[in-house]
Amino acid sequence: MHMDSQLESRTTIVMTKSEVPILSARLCKAPSFVGRGEAPLSLARRAGLRYQRHATRWVVENFPPPEWLCYADQWVEYGTGRGTTSWCQPDVWAIGPRSVVLFEMKAHHTGEACAQLELYARVLSYVYCLPVVRVEMTKSFDPSVVWPGPKPRLVLAEEEFLELVSEAGERSEPLVFQWRRTK
Repeated sequence: MHMDSQLESRTTIVMTKSEVPILSARLCKAPSFVGRGEAPLSLARRAGLRYQRHATRWVVENFPPPEWLCYADQWVEYGTGRGTTSWCQPDVWAIGPRSVVLFEMKAHHTGEACAQLELYARVLSYVYCLPVVRVEMTKSFDPSVVWPGPKPRLVLAEEEFLELVSEAGERSEPLVFQWRRTK
């Protein structure tokens, strides 16, 4: 028993970014370190940014003012329970009368989007005091990709997607919206 208590006192609990409490958050300009020493973009990264640009345009067109206010590539500064200041840059979010719809754009479905959405949702929920609907907007969906959080709901039709996000309140499961640009 004595050995167990010694072990417990030496055990450090490590929290991921998505578990650390958000104590402050505000919209801000890009931090001073952004843009320093960036490597040239790969072809895959350029294709992803091109998809993000077209998907962002779709979001802005489908979440119009005055009911919605959209932000794209806006920086947010936030303080954590660790006493640190951090920054994040969600791809796009739309603030509506009853919720915030948060978009993470990915050319290909990825589990990485889950962690990003979880963190960004917590930060934006702090900023706006509204429920946040988490959406991975992707060109291609692979069901074999591991999603480390709550299982997302796949949505293929634009009409169904717009209906789902217009419902009041926070969704317990994130949405994966497979969207392809039509010419």
